[in-house]
Amino acid sequence: MPESHATAPCPFAIGVLRSSSCGELTFPRSDRFNVALDAYKLGYFLLDTIEVGPDGAGYDELERFAVRTGAEAFVVRGPVERARLDELAGRLDMPVHALTPPDC
Repeated sequence: MPESHATAPCPFAIGVLRSSSCGELTFPRSDRFNVALDAYKLGYFLLDTIEVGPDGAGYDELERFAVRTGAEAFVVRGPVERARLDELAGRLDMPVHALTPPDC
């Protein structure tokens, strides 16, 4: 029997979300769904969506997950701390695709 290899249909991406109200972190199911659609439209397979907060919460988890999975891009929806995300993406040599402008 020939050896089989699992391959991804497209490169991996990680979604990044922050509350569009710029208040508490609340993520309706539709936000996560829209991140997945955004990734698909860009040609990526979305591994997961990581929630980040205005106080920097979630960025360390985001980095660990990106390194562990070998993801190739971040897909952002809503306002996030872009300077911090861009710095992280630069260290990991990953593009950031922000498809919606910040609301605040």
